[in-house]
Amino acid sequence: LVSRRIYAMQLTYDIDSNDDLIIDATGKGASELATTDWPRVRSLNIQMLVQSEKTAEGGGKTSVTSFAGVTVPSDKHLYLPLQMNVALRNQ
Repeated sequence: LVSRRIYAMQLTYDIDSNDDLIIDATGKGASELATTDWPRVRSLNIQMLVQSEKTAEGGGKTSVTSFAGVTVPSDKHLYLPLQMNVALRNQ
């Protein structure tokens, strides 16, 4: 499912590098992971910035200035920041 309303999205991963079930490295992006890191990924963090379809009357000012690695534009759209953490099982 793809949405044109997702303005920005960022994925980061949490790594357990020594198999003690405790996260040792957090916030690594896919480009930062070595080939040997993938089997040790324990959780996924998803950040999305969703843009409203229509513009708001009187301006869509938002208190969020930066989210998911981008600066929120000061156009008349409303922006909703969403964050989800997913723990991976059966590893």
